[in-house]
Amino acid sequence: MKREKLVYGLLILSVVFLIIGGTYAAWRWVSNETQRTAVTFTSTSSLSCSADAGGNITSSDVKLAPAECTDPDFAIQRTISTSSTAESAKEIINMDLWLDVNSMDQELLQSDNFKYAVTTNPDSCTSGVVTAGDSFKNKVSNNKAYLFNSQEFIGTENKTYYLYIWLDEAETSTDTMNRSFNLSVNGECSDTGTTFNPVYVNFGGQNAYFKATQYKDNITSISIANNMNIPANAIASWNLGVSPSNADDVKGWLEDDGSGNNTFALKIGAEGQIFARNSMDYAFYNMQNVSSVNLDGLNTSEANSMREMFRYVGNRSTPTFSLDLGANFNTSNVKYMSWMFASTGRRATNFSLNLGNKFNTSNVNNMSSMFHSAGYSATTFNLDLGSQFNTNNVKDMTFMFTYAGQSSTSFSLNLGSQFNTSNVNNMIYMFGYTGQSATSFSLDLGSQFNTGNVINMASMFDSTGQSAMTFNLNLGSQFNTSNVNNMSQMFYYAGQSATSFSINLGNQFNTSNVNDMRFMFSSTGRSTTNNFTLDLAAGDFNNVTSNSSMFSQFPGSKATIYVKDTDAQNFIISQDTSMFNTTNVKIKGQ
Repeated sequence: MKREKLVYGLLILSVVFLIIGGTYAAWRWVSNETQRTAVTFTSTSSLSCSADAGGNITSSDVKLAPAECTDPDFAIQRTISTSSTAESAKEIINMDLWLDVNSMDQELLQSDNFKYAVTTNPDSCTSGVVTAGDSFKNKVSNNKAYLFNSQEFIGTENKTYYLYIWLDEAETSTDTMNRSFNLSVNGECSDTGTTFNPVYVNFGGQNAYFKATQYKDNITSISIANNMNIPANAIASWNLGVSPSNADDVKGWLEDDGSGNNTFALKIGAEGQIFARNSMDYAFYNMQNVSSVNLDGLNTSEANSMREMFRYVGNRSTPTFSLDLGANFNTSNVKYMSWMFASTGRRATNFSLNLGNKFNTSNVNNMSSMFHSAGYSATTFNLDLGSQFNTNNVKDMTFMFTYAGQSSTSFSLNLGSQFNTSNVNNMIYMFGYTGQSATSFSLDLGSQFNTGNVINMASMFDSTGQSAMTFNLNLGSQFNTSNVNNMSQMFYYAGQSATSFSINLGNQFNTSNVNDMRFMFSSTGRSTTNNFTLDLAAGDFNNVTSNSSMFSQFPGSKATIYVKDTDAQNFIISQDTSMFNTTNVKIKGQ
């Protein structure tokens, strides 16, 4: 009897599983054909546009998506990067963009529930909508489904859009399931014959605070307005134009922020897009009580320096701080970014920093202390440097991320795909105390973290991820230390509390020029409960003159340290016998 009930139970569960599986299955994508990675159109001597959607969009097994249209398990998501190039940076261009419908089963084409949407929001198909998120039905004409018509671009401008495609859960017809389609992005652009006349804002420099000096400590937010509609109850207003001095084409004003604390929102507005000129050094410096900055509408394409631009902004603000640089924060001409975001939102437990998609650092040569103490007290710290954070010309990265997200229990740092350090010569304290309090710490330096020219790495990873239970540091394939002469405290206390600890020094960890290794691995991975292995077989210790406490407070009986040869063993033991228990030292090859 019991067996019979079991059989019936299993039968019922199987039927339920089949029903659920047939209804709630995810997409299965097929992309075996040559991918169309980029499209350039209307290319002439004075005008060209391009779009990159990451290849054709193809499926042979469309199924119902009973989830959010942003869930990658149930909907397509594509980032579309667009750009325009014109002779004049102020020339207005119109761009059309569409999907070429190479093929689509009629059941999908006629469905009211096979939908798509284009937005400016990477996390939503309903916010920032450029094309309404309705079905392909009645949208396809001459095998084209338009994503947008006559979208305005100014001169050389980049914009990013997000495409979503999904079969909505409202679909009831099984005929729509298991169907196929093949789409590709295409477009065209045209010169409108008109130019954009920019207006320039006077930031005023250090201690100027947009001419709001007397209100500086009472300002809680800063934003760019796309008009000059100053309300009648504004606390104060003034001219911020620069040509001529104090021109009235840009205004600044203060509004009550509604908190009842005699604090204000600073608005900067003009009839048209506002441009910043040349130096933006210290522009927002020391506005410590600001908790929100939104610079969408500010064009920085002509700026060449941003030293200490946001230093101490929101340094006192709690509990929330957000800084959004907006769609036109173009840094392609900037050379100096030292201390740019230092102590930004330092005391806020909820910290957000959005660099935008034009944060291009290809000409920057100094990033020292750039993110020093940014988001220091944040419970969750997430910093994504994006695809244009190009560090090819940077020489100085000292203290770059020191104390960034120091108190966060959840820590994430994505250096992006262009974090190339081949010209950097100094990395002192670069990641010191970064994510120190994170419960789980992982940092991947990537394939372009080339350290061939670095001379000084003292305290580079000092106390990095110190409190993490799980610690993983991947130095990448180009962590070349052949020119380094100082590694003192390089991994000091890194991952000290981790029960699971991993550092891979790679095959280019060349120490032949190093003369200072004091406290280099002191307390590194000290609490690991797993076997701790540190392979220094590639090391050359012949030039080291300072090595006191190099391996002090290692994880005791769990430690296995590989050194190069007998000479290296003699070097370690003879210079400081208290460094570690030599009974746990194993010579490579023995």
